[in-house]
Amino acid sequence: MTATQKPAGPARILETKNDGWRIRWREDGVDYPHLLAEFRAGRVPATRLTTGSGFREVYRLETTGRRYVVKRDWEVDPRPEKKLWDWLAGTPYARLLKLTNRAVGRGCRIVQDVYLVAERLSGGRCLEAWMVAEYVEGTSFVEEFVDGRPAKVGNFRPWIPAMAETLEELHNCGLASNDFHPGNFILTDQGLKIIDLSLDSPVVIGQANDALTMLHFFKVRPPLKSPWRRLVFELMRLRRRQKNFFRRLRSPK
Repeated sequence: MTATQKPAGPARILETKNDGWRIRWREDGVDYPHLLAEFRAGRVPATRLTTGSGFREVYRLETTGRRYVVKRDWEVDPRPEKKLWDWLAGTPYARLLKLTNRAVGRGCRIVQDVYLVAERLSGGRCLEAWMVAEYVEGTSFVEEFVDGRPAKVGNFRPWIPAMAETLEELHNCGLASNDFHPGNFILTDQGLKIIDLSLDSPVVIGQANDALTMLHFFKVRPPLKSPWRRLVFELMRLRRRQKNFFRRLRSPK
């Protein structure tokens, strides 16, 4: 997109229901439900990107000259507050598709795009989800993963200021990482890009979690321009300090 071009705006989200599944996808000329069906039937070559136990599988596939990431997730959070939030605001996967589509449509270029979400629902909760997303070409700061989590991280320290700036830009796009670590940043030809967003909490809570992680681990506090963000950040910071204080009281000397 050149400086004179304007964002095309959010794409239309299509939806269908089939045999207990709710499928939503972005209308952009690609038949994403067919692509996912062909992948699940084993008719699209794919490389598994995660190994080991857990509740997630991640694959890379390539078809018609494009690369995609396909994720399967079947972890259900049993906490009552998460169930209430899903009932009020929709599942994390549906929110991720909606908010990412809106941000990208408005010109956000530092986030991994999401094309399709398929959910198996029961009682308003998602028991299993499949997602088709953009495969971000670039270099990861993580040199080795174990069970899908970073186990060996390269030298990302020189990039911490850029990570803080990218995180703030993500927040300004109306999104949050909520799972901030170097493995969720990819260095592309256009700069840093954030992948694997987690929207299992309200966005403002996720943004506060991002800022707390930056402050705790990297001693950098991203600028919180919004008074609402600053308030939530300070409340969560106070809560974390209280939890740490009582944890130290309970632990043996």
